[in-house]
Amino acid sequence: MRQLFKVMLLVIATSTPAAFADPGARDLLDDATVQQHKVMSYLMLHEDSNLVVVNAGKRQGVASGATFKAYRRALAASGEVTEKIMVEMGTLKALEIQENRTIAAIVASGSELAQAFFPKFPRIMAGDTVIMQRLTLDRNLVLTPALSLSYSELFEDPGANPHNFELSEGGKEKLRLAGEQFGSARMMQLFVEGHTDTDGPADVNQVESLQRAKTVRQFLVDEQKFEGDRLIALGFGESEPVELSGVPGSAASNRRIVLKVVPQQL
Repeated sequence: MRQLFKVMLLVIATSTPAAFADPGARDLLDDATVQQHKVMSYLMLHEDSNLVVVNAGKRQGVASGATFKAYRRALAASGEVTEKIMVEMGTLKALEIQENRTIAAIVASGSELAQAFFPKFPRIMAGDTVIMQRLTLDRNLVLTPALSLSYSELFEDPGANPHNFELSEGGKEKLRLAGEQFGSARMMQLFVEGHTDTDGPADVNQVESLQRAKTVRQFLVDEQKFEGDRLIALGFGESEPVELSGVPGSAASNRRIVLKVVPQQL
């Protein structure tokens, strides 16, 4: 019965564009005017992860509230005719938009059509093609404020090339207050973002920012009893400055931890 179901879906897919849930999906392979991007990876490597990284960001026109449709290439045969098609795999919604990449949540994945074409891997996966949809305003989406704390407020050694990543006593107190501020967000996901200035190699800065974010995340888990699987440490290095490099005070402003709640309603 399952094999018959697959055959029926294959016939439908080659005979009607409506099977793709996107009237223009059949032409996406050859349309040079459509910007096609890729799912780079999952943010966390476990079965329940629903966050992925897309290789498009602000410079590619991704804006707050953007959604993407994900597709995977396949061959569909009907009689002696074989046709290249794009199978819709699901829907993504942008959460965190950077210069050249976006962290997005999977809001739909693993449709019956995807299961028919790709029974072993029906969910959105790395390498799938994504296309940004026309932006619409979600009036029900409530944005929660982010909290930014400088490294000098949090760490014993806030400078570049630190001897350690230990929190200062004053930093622990600030994080305790932050834990209370975000107490109502315990059942949601919380990004713990690390950022640096441009002093030093970019790859070293990225590692430093991630390590500092991990330190803050672990404190919130151990001391404030946040659930570990709901806190995500991210290291952005020097890629997301709030002040231009060279401006007095820019180093201190850019070297920071940002706590940001992921909106619950997607």
